[in-house]
This record gives sequence, C-alpha cells and structure tokens, in this order.
Amino acid sequence: MNRKRAALGTVLLALGPGIWFLHLSLTYAFVPEVCQLGNALPFHALSVVAVVGLVVTTVVAYRALPDRRDVRRWTLAPSVGPRGQERERPVLFVLSALLAAYFLVVVVLTWLVPIVLHRCA
Repeated sequence: MNRKRAALGTVLLALGPGIWFLHLSLTYAFVPEVCQLGNALPFHALSVVAVVGLVVTTVVAYRALPDRRDVRRWTLAPSVGPRGQERERPVLFVLSALLAAYFLVVVVLTWLVPIVLHRCA
C-alpha cells in the first residue's frame, strides 16, 4: 500500500468516530439554546450534516476498495496477484466503511430522540 492510500485509509478510519463525537458533543451543547428557542431546528440541522458526512465517508471508503466485487479478497492474509506481486490488503478501507456505516446508524438513532421525546423534559 503506498503512502497516499495509507493516509486516505487512516483519515477515513478516523472520520466516522470523529463525526459521531462532534455530533454528540454539539447536540449536548445546544440543549440550553434549543430549550430557550422552543425549536429543535439546530438538532435537525446538526444531524443532517452528520448523516451527510457519514454517508460520504462510507461511500469514499467503499469506493477506495481495490476489488469491491470480490469479498473473498477482503482478508488479513497476504495474497499474490497474477504476476507474483503481493496484492493490497484492503482491511483499512473495509474497516473504515463498516465503522462509518455503524456510526451512521448511531447518529440516525440519536436523531430520533428529539423527534420522539420532548426536548426540555
């Protein structure tokens, strides 16, 4: 794996949890303002931005996989290509895509809370 792809994989791996952490922190920080306004628009806007960021992260990580169609090559074990060179192991990109998808579900479930419950209860 060359340095650019390794850097891309590392950034993608950190983006999923980073976006979730920012979403969670800012959601808690906005509670007093939302209670004063009586409007949940900041919660919804923040959740939309987080969902879009996580969807983009998931798609970019998935598209960075060298062989997206052959799931059997998504392993930790080294494999040899047709010319005898070692193939790239896409574990970093698989983990990035799965982690971003997981945090996407977490953010969507967190987004449901201000919809179902009263904001200032």
